[in-house]
Amino acid sequence: MVCSGPKYQYPYYGDHVHLVTDGYERLGEKYGQIYYERVVLGNPWQPLAPTSVERTSARVITVSFHVPVPPLVWDDVLPAANTMSAAWSAGKGFEVRASNAPVSISGVEIAGDAVRITCASDLPASGVIVGYAMTSSGAFAQVTDAAGNLLWTGTGRWGQLRDSDPFVGSMSHWPQPNYGVAFELPVP
Repeated sequence: MVCSGPKYQYPYYGDHVHLVTDGYERLGEKYGQIYYERVVLGNPWQPLAPTSVERTSARVITVSFHVPVPPLVWDDVLPAANTMSAAWSAGKGFEVRASNAPVSISGVEIAGDAVRITCASDLPASGVIVGYAMTSSGAFAQVTDAAGNLLWTGTGRWGQLRDSDPFVGSMSHWPQPNYGVAFELPVP
């Protein structure tokens, strides 16, 4: 079994459960790319996923990632994630909780193969959880191009972290970078 990555970056029908035809086509292209890498070429495959979490100061959490094709970048097409949560609106999909209560994120920045999450206040010594694309914003976003064509209708959960994979689908002609998988991890 191979985890290919998330599918929140593909366009969904209005039910926010099923992809539109173009979304399934793009997902199939991504599966084909991974199948070729893994089965035909025999290369290992892992999605854009966390490898470690550390507390780097009283307010900063650093999450290191396995990055299939460096460098990490913020997606500038997907809308801001978690905008319904004032605490996480600056997190680009990242979430921090302490004792199950949201901790405000004042900013996130990419540092090589890691993301530094700066919280608005000092974190407690224990009981801190960092997550990504785990909590529904309670709202569904849409992105259209200048002509009004629908480019993306999302699910309730997504993030804006992706790698720089240059792969473009042969049928859809859409870029297919790898997006961060949803996760929750304890912060040591």
